[in-house]
Amino acid sequence: GKSDRVVRLEGEAFFEIAPDEKRPFRLETGPVTTTALGTAFNATSRDDRVEIHLTEGRVSVKNPMQEVILNPGEMAAVNDRIEVGLFDEGQVTAWKEGRITFQKKSITEILSLLEKWYGVSITDKSSLDKKRTVTGTFNNENLADILNGLSFSVGFVYQIDDKNVQIQ
Repeated sequence: GKSDRVVRLEGEAFFEIAPDEKRPFRLETGPVTTTALGTAFNATSRDDRVEIHLTEGRVSVKNPMQEVILNPGEMAAVNDRIEVGLFDEGQVTAWKEGRITFQKKSITEILSLLEKWYGVSITDKSSLDKKRTVTGTFNNENLADILNGLSFSVGFVYQIDDKNVQIQ
């Protein structure tokens, strides 16, 4: 708008914000507001959890009870309270280049991520240890290629039928 720059987000997006002191940029993700003047950050808003990963500049992350200022390399994870930590930029922003990266992710987390990334429903009827962790990177690959790689290393069989995937 002419007087402000406000975006509401459900999902994930990467922002590169041009400086404008008269019109600060505000990102609203549920009850969390992130304010930036000139910066770059990744924002994720899913399942009542918001994460802001700052790659450049400074941002303010605010919910009804707290406000924190982030510096590059810091992230804010917001549930009821805001927790600040560090993150690996390459891992968080890999999706922008079409890469999926797993760094010690459980099978459960990986299947959930694949469902969101590819817009499918995955039913797991296998006896896999769901807490087993996997590390790997897939570059611009389709779902079948990723499942082939995972099935080889973890040991399962899968079948894709349109938007439904069965793991056995």
